[in-house]
Amino acid sequence: MRLKTIIPSLLLTIFCAACSKEQANIPEAKGHITFTVSGESRNTQGGTFEKGDAIGVFVRNSGADFATNSKYVYDGKKFNPATEADDIVITKGPDFDFYVYYPYDETQRDITNITHTSVNQDALSGWLSSDFLSGSYTEKIIDFCVPLNFQHRNSTVEVHINKNDGEVTGAVIKNVKYRSSYNLLTGETKVDDTVTDLSMYSYKPDENRNTQFRVTLPEQTLSTNTNHIQLSGGSNLTLQGTSSMPLVAGNIHQFNITYKKTVSIKDYAPGGTTGGAGEYSLGSTATVTSSPNPGYEFVGWYENNQLLSSNQSYTFKVLSDRTLVPKYRNYSSWTVNISANPTQIKTAGGSSAITASAVRNVYINGELQGTATGTVSLSSDNPAFVITGTTVRVSENTTTSTRSAIITASCGGVTNSVTLTQPGRKETYVFTINGGTSVTSLFESKGGTAQYTIVSQKTIVIDGNSTTVQANWSSSWNTSSFGSLGNDGTLIIVDNPNTTQRAAVITLTQEGSGKQVSINVVQKKKNSVDIED
Repeated sequence: MRLKTIIPSLLLTIFCAACSKEQANIPEAKGHITFTVSGESRNTQGGTFEKGDAIGVFVRNSGADFATNSKYVYDGKKFNPATEADDIVITKGPDFDFYVYYPYDETQRDITNITHTSVNQDALSGWLSSDFLSGSYTEKIIDFCVPLNFQHRNSTVEVHINKNDGEVTGAVIKNVKYRSSYNLLTGETKVDDTVTDLSMYSYKPDENRNTQFRVTLPEQTLSTNTNHIQLSGGSNLTLQGTSSMPLVAGNIHQFNITYKKTVSIKDYAPGGTTGGAGEYSLGSTATVTSSPNPGYEFVGWYENNQLLSSNQSYTFKVLSDRTLVPKYRNYSSWTVNISANPTQIKTAGGSSAITASAVRNVYINGELQGTATGTVSLSSDNPAFVITGTTVRVSENTTTSTRSAIITASCGGVTNSVTLTQPGRKETYVFTINGGTSVTSLFESKGGTAQYTIVSQKTIVIDGNSTTVQANWSSSWNTSSFGSLGNDGTLIIVDNPNTTQRAAVITLTQEGSGKQVSINVVQKKKNSVDIED
């Protein structure tokens, strides 16, 4: 749920460390269990554990209950059994699993259903007791000091009251769920649908006109319709959110509320002078005034371009930061406007309608109020884009490059322009021989003929319409030609006059794309030798 301004929620997880290395590898086979946590991390989402804090401990041995809700108390360094009856003594070797929760409640007996209630938190004790943590240790016991790793199972809502000056002294969150239960074995959380109003803890008042209120709750989604924040003190106000907010366990969800609101006036100095800007208490009344300068007429007080009042004096109730704009009317010289529809003409050619105007403007705070029209002349910096009246025409773009023109509107020495573009056609090529990029053919010494399937195509795409045509190609040999290659893909190899094997590479190059495929020719040697008489 958002209250005007939102500070992103902070995640603060408590990490717990293993026991000291000095205690590891204790030779005893049986011992008394104690627990430690890293950095003396406390149950709340800020602070540290203090002496006297107590946790509840459940122990299971091979799936069976071994200890139920034993109370362990923090002595400043570790948690020790509260009484002799709470002391957990185990033997090394068996499989012991430890499940803990905070704060301790002597009524808890069911490890799968640890109940918890968030209470009124106007006092520190209520805030501390409303949080809930759980943790487990299921690793092998090395010594008898078990390291705990807690996780927050509730969420904290924090409201920042900025520029308070002591007026706001209390906060209540309305209609929130406050009862929950936790399964220490599975980590499952169940939240009761019963709702109540809970007072919030004044967590961190400071000397900088800021106050922070906190409340800790089970996971739920705060609604804009029901979960309001009610402030009390100098002014009793109920604040409603603008969107819902899911509360996440372990997170601090922050709201930012400024109690002293600022009324700002965005002056237009040439038009006049104003009064009434400054800081006001939330819910109080403010009055702003304007005095126009000679040559200007007062139009009204505006906010977000919406007219609030046409009177030079305007009074209103301050419920948020306000930025007001006094507007004044005056007159100026010519302004030229121009637009085109469309700004991109098809590759096949077409036209664009130009809308151009020259206006002798009536301004409000320098912005257009009314117009007196003038005669506009149009020109193009590209002769391919021909202007006829208010229409620009261009023929087909037969290249693959985009071309453009700046169309300029002129009046009284003032110009404005719009750019028209025309994309080029797109061309793609396919060039294969026998479905690939190269083939190798072996010929007998007496030569022979081979037939190849040569695909050479060019596809032209104009405005989404494609046309495929044949693309020319040429061939070249890397050695003296001992054959010929026809346009239909027929290769003729003549007799090999040599007593050694010979080879050649025929390179085919596609016109337009430069793509190449090749034929590797290998011809056996001549097997007989001619003897002269």
